[in-house]
Amino acid sequence: MTALPPPVSDSALSLLPLDPLPTRHGPVPPGFRGVWRRTLLEGPGFVTDTRSTVLWLQTAHWHGDLRIPANRPDFGDCRSLTDTSHDQRVWLAAQQGFAGITEVRAADHAQALGVPQHLRSITADSPWCQWHRHIDFQPPRQGRDLGVMVFDATGDVVEEYGVDADYHETWVRLPHSIDACSAWQRPDSAAGTEWLLLAGNWFYHLSDCRPSALQQSLNQPSPQSGSPVALASVAALDLALCFGCWDTASSSGLILHATLPWLEGTEVRLAGTWNPLDAHF
Repeated sequence: MTALPPPVSDSALSLLPLDPLPTRHGPVPPGFRGVWRRTLLEGPGFVTDTRSTVLWLQTAHWHGDLRIPANRPDFGDCRSLTDTSHDQRVWLAAQQGFAGITEVRAADHAQALGVPQHLRSITADSPWCQWHRHIDFQPPRQGRDLGVMVFDATGDVVEEYGVDADYHETWVRLPHSIDACSAWQRPDSAAGTEWLLLAGNWFYHLSDCRPSALQQSLNQPSPQSGSPVALASVAALDLALCFGCWDTASSSGLILHATLPWLEGTEVRLAGTWNPLDAHF
């Protein structure tokens, strides 16, 4: 992307060992790319949800996901995590979001992927999509993040059916989000791990300032590690996942939604050197 400085190297990425990197594979089909807003979640064991803010930005290889519940309390007096109360941090810790590599496979891989028979029968010609999470707001999940994707005739609405969990989600693609999809990493960021994903007029920005030792401990699944109370420390919450409008001319973005509420309405202004994340491939 011309608005960003050219890469200086193809150095190896520093990714957390949440989910093993897939063997080299091609980019996702063009129909998957862009920004998708979830309009429905339903299924056994899930509360039907049409109100949470859930967004998924997809480039050729990389995804960024942000999930903010609808019942967010007031954070008007907070300007940083140190300003938050324990109860506010417990609420923040219940949010979700992750980023990593997306893998799409043809429908004829269903048996190899262990797809349940009832899904094979209703989605016989539909591709299968797996999200390999490498940075996650929550500790590791049980099972794969794998779903079958059924697109409508327009290609701008897709129904996702879970494979390792029984759920159904509806996603609608946002306008002006297909062009100029790219993914970048800032190698010298003082904020730790910093990624920027772009899709048309939209962006997803990730800034992970959690201490390395804490990241590793959060990556160890246990009955307690995923509870909001266990994650409700200032250090554990210092992972900013942001989504907003991107202005190519100024290389800046306006944050509309963020895991840290006081960032909303502020700008991301990016300077320095950024390397393409696709150098991994």
